[in-house]
Amino acid sequence: MGYALTSVANLPIEDDVNLYIFILGNAGWHGDLYEIVDRNFENIAREIGPNAVIVKGLVANYFPEELREQYFGEAHELLWSKGAPALLITDAHPDQLLTESLRLFVPLEEVKARFGSFDLFFNELAMFARRENDNFLDRFEDTRPLLSKGLEVIELKPNFFGFGVNINALIDLFRRKQKA
Repeated sequence: MGYALTSVANLPIEDDVNLYIFILGNAGWHGDLYEIVDRNFENIAREIGPNAVIVKGLVANYFPEELREQYFGEAHELLWSKGAPALLITDAHPDQLLTESLRLFVPLEEVKARFGSFDLFFNELAMFARRENDNFLDRFEDTRPLLSKGLEVIELKPNFFGFGVNINALIDLFRRKQKA
């Protein structure tokens, strides 16, 4: 399922949705990386199945800021130092966010290095969303070399501005929750 929204507040809460994929674009300019995801938006929405949602903003740089702040607190600015497009993958609707909710910040510039191609990335993301396998999460086990400086700082500085996220613990918790 896919939504194009002007605000995260417009995202409906649906009981059967267990994965949210937010496209975080940059302010105004849409380069090659953003265009790859945007061109494949409908395909991704179809392939992730009925229990996942992909969301993009209709107004550039409106809700990405809202999402970064809501999911990552005051440390959100560290994640967006370059302003490059990224995905936020989570198991929680913004209005139902918990401390243990899955939060994966995936800079699109990292996709090729980690997955080899966008095709493989989209395929593994879709299989993960449909709960066919969790190979997608395996790519995120070692967060230090995988994620941008922002997530490294969040993981290495758990009390940074009073906010901390242990990505490995969140992935483990998410896997246990999925198995249960």
